[in-house]
Amino acid sequence: MFTRLYYLEGHGLRHFKKVFEDVELAQGPIYTWKINWKGGEPNILEAIKPKTKVSAGDKVAIDYIGWLDNGTIFDSSIKDWRNKSITNESEFEDQETIPMIFTAGEGKLIPGFEEAIMGMKKGEEKVVAIPPEKAYGTNTSKHFLANKTLNFKIKVEEIV
Repeated sequence: MFTRLYYLEGHGLRHFKKVFEDVELAQGPIYTWKINWKGGEPNILEAIKPKTKVSAGDKVAIDYIGWLDNGTIFDSSIKDWRNKSITNESEFEDQETIPMIFTAGEGKLIPGFEEAIMGMKKGEEKVVAIPPEKAYGTNTSKHFLANKTLNFKIKVEEIV
């Protein structure tokens, strides 16, 4: 038990709560624990605690449907979406998907999309409209989706 308190920071124990932590220069960490004889929630190491919402640096798997204001679908994580009659109303649960996996906050996606997923929870779904300034800009010679408002239906499947 004392090994678990010291080396694993009480991981899995229900009757101990860490109330103080310090570092002694010569000897290393010092922990003070309070005993709760009735028990409570088990301690879980921060490093293995499941993520509850998306933040910068998290690896994220999402499903999405992207469409223009006129309803034209331009991209989706739904498998073979071009040959199916996918609309912005299509449900991910009714389709086979290939989730897009990326690290949030790295800047590899358009800025408006990155902003939209920050703070989302696993299983959460939302629809966002991203103006050209936060998508591909307004210069139509640089990208075919430039100067267009992009709409997305996004669902967070996994946060690692």
